Amino acid sequence: MLFGLAVAGLVGNMATGTLRISSSAAPWVWVGAGVTVLLTMVAGAAQFDWPVGRRSPGAAAVRVPPTAAVTVLGGGRTGSWAGAAGVVFAALVIVSFPVAMAFTPGPGAGLPIHQAPPGAPSLFDTSPWAFSIGFGCVCAMILAYAVRVGRGSPRGVLEISDSGVVFHRGRYRLDVPWSEVSGATVRGGILTKYLVARPHATSALLTTAPTMSIYHSRSGFLRICDLTAAGIPVHAVRAALRRHLASSP
Repeated sequence: MLFGLAVAGLVGNMATGTLRISSSAAPWVWVGAGVTVLLTMVAGAAQFDWPVGRRSPGAAAVRVPPTAAVTVLGGGRTGSWAGAAGVVFAALVIVSFPVAMAFTPGPGAGLPIHQAPPGAPSLFDTSPWAFSIGFGCVCAMILAYAVRVGRGSPRGVLEISDSGVVFHRGRYRLDVPWSEVSGATVRGGILTKYLVARPHATSALLTTAPTMSIYHSRSGFLRICDLTAAGIPVHAVRAALRRHLASSP
């Protein structure tokens, strides 16, 4: 947050001519600042992406045997084209101020806008190619991020059967057989709910990938999936657990 404010202040001072930088270097510094701000925004947004693994590191040592009685929950994607339109609109509002300043006479001559004489060059007049390339890169990044927001990512599918639980999202797959755990339940706070299971002390789930990476030693549970992020209703999961745990061997 503070870094973004610092870069925004730098761009604003350059655009108004308060901060004087040589006319040849100013456009490139400005372009670099704009790209840095957008990269920071994308990196920050990526931190809120679903933390459950991207893909399985290899063939799991423990698999849930196939069975005819399976309850499938979840599916779909997280994308929203309305959200993508909001990203484009917000980005254009943010970018419009420095773009307008780039065509305002003064900063290109190293002068504040209020001191610029008639006919003084703008930053665009000083180096049109630098501005055009930088503005094109910024627009491409905005468009790419908007498409990512619109398409989203797979929410994940939860399969609960008489043999165990399977959760897969894209190329990531997680198998938790009932024979390796003492049961499963739903835990979490007000905003986030997780499907968890307590493995046996000698369970292979504690020593094989990918389940050993989702074990929380403090609570003693395997965190199978984030039900909130997957968009799976808690009541449906609890009903499926009651049904299949009662009929499991």
